[in-house]
Amino acid sequence: MTRACPLLLLVSLATASFAQERVVGIEFLSERLRIPESEKFDEGAYIESGVGLSFGIDKRLTYLPGQYEEAAQQFELSVSQFANKAEVWVYLARAYFYMKAPDTARGTLERAQAQMPDLAASLWQPLIASLEREIRQHAQHSQARMDFYSTGPDEALKLFRLYLFLKDGDNAGDLVTVCHERARMMREGAIMLSGSGRSSRVKQAEGWDQLGESLANELAAAGLVPDIEKSVPIPEPVQVPDINEAERIRVLQLRVDFYSAQEEDFLQLFQAYLYQADSSKARGVVGAISRHMADLKVRASVAPTVSDQVAIEEQIEAFQMMRNNMAGQVPAPPAEKKP
Repeated sequence: MTRACPLLLLVSLATASFAQERVVGIEFLSERLRIPESEKFDEGAYIESGVGLSFGIDKRLTYLPGQYEEAAQQFELSVSQFANKAEVWVYLARAYFYMKAPDTARGTLERAQAQMPDLAASLWQPLIASLEREIRQHAQHSQARMDFYSTGPDEALKLFRLYLFLKDGDNAGDLVTVCHERARMMREGAIMLSGSGRSSRVKQAEGWDQLGESLANELAAAGLVPDIEKSVPIPEPVQVPDINEAERIRVLQLRVDFYSAQEEDFLQLFQAYLYQADSSKARGVVGAISRHMADLKVRASVAPTVSDQVAIEEQIEAFQMMRNNMAGQVPAPPAEKKP
């Protein structure tokens, strides 16, 4: 099966996104979305239910990071008490979206459509299509990071889940191939190393292969079985020294210390120090990630839109996972001896 290059893959994703039918004014995350009332809506019954008062307070939770789960619980209670208020269902679906549960968000809109079928064409179906566009945009962003910044297994798994939500078997299958290709590259890179450095790189390669096998099984379980190519393991030849390694490390350290380093910069610098068995400098990279996360949290707190805030929070989550993974690979600093 012929695989498209990363640039062509991005173009195809964008084309698919714009090819979807749009309904003017219907955007899943728009704060200005005008939500019509169902013909089943009864203003008097709504007032008597008391849902309106609690809903007016609870929907503010969707603007507070970390409060989305509580918001979803409150909105579920509201629709159980009065199910014919369309706006409550919209906010419930958004809460699940911000909880990174797109399947549940789509299921919520489908539940709302079953409850108020008169709004199917004018609201629920356009919202479902808009939700899918949002997820595809997230997939495009994640795919770009994977293509150009060599992200880790956690990011690959998240992107795979987005493609499963979109029922995009071809791109999900490409990720399986990417996992095995990363494993091949890791084994190839191990040629340049020795001792614990080589063992660590080989272990990472095994992890990528295991992830590829797991994703392939999920594809099969979902009824999506594309033609997946698996890389052939590379034998270990003699070690060849890299005379440019010192300069590469120096440049990476400058990026981390003084410039806007990418995830891959932190990862490569950490691995370089790990291969040199320099635990002190490896811990320094972990500390640099913590400082970068603190800066991102400040940026998230002043983000101009909810979408911008969610995007920054996703970066923070990715750095958090990377930092935790790194911290588990280096020993704690030796305790200072008391005089």
